[in-house]
Amino acid sequence: MAKVPYSVLNKAELDLEKKFDYQFRFNHHGNQASVRVLPQRSYSELTPDEAIEAGKLLIEAGKAAKEFIYNGYSVDFGG
Repeated sequence: MAKVPYSVLNKAELDLEKKFDYQFRFNHHGNQASVRVLPQRSYSELTPDEAIEAGKLLIEAGKAAKEFIYNGYSVDFGG
């Protein structure tokens, strides 16, 4: 299994969060990295066009989480 130093993983996680207006949950359970998207933006009301744009952004965030380079890597917390 591929390993990634925690410092490298943490920087990649921060870079991912900067790209989107959504929260991500980064899991390191069992020392294995994975990412989830938290679509907890609070909208009081959206126009149809705003809803379409929000949906597009959520899809892109989901793709980025799925394709995150360190998904499945073992985390080296000493690095």
